[in-house]
Amino acid sequence: MTSHYKRPLVGDNKVVYKGRRFWVVELTGKDPVQWIDHMDADYIMYDCLYDAVNAVIKKLSNGKYEASLMSHVEILCEFDTLEEAIKQIPIHYEDYIKST
Repeated sequence: MTSHYKRPLVGDNKVVYKGRRFWVVELTGKDPVQWIDHMDADYIMYDCLYDAVNAVIKKLSNGKYEASLMSHVEILCEFDTLEEAIKQIPIHYEDYIKST
């Protein structure tokens, strides 16, 4: 049986979360993940089912995390912790997919 999930090429960056469908990569290196690098965001969430970045995540100066979902409209979500972002972004993402 072949897996339908494709893993991202992370280069010299650090994978901080590996789920079956979603991975979170900290952009610590110089290699981009797809087209996104450390100048654009601190982390990306990667959807291994669709083989695409589904959110960019920035750590704010107040210690919170802001996620921008990849969509045709700007969808920003703010979270207290990275763990909360990892749990909640897929829910927001699925809600967006269902609404389009």
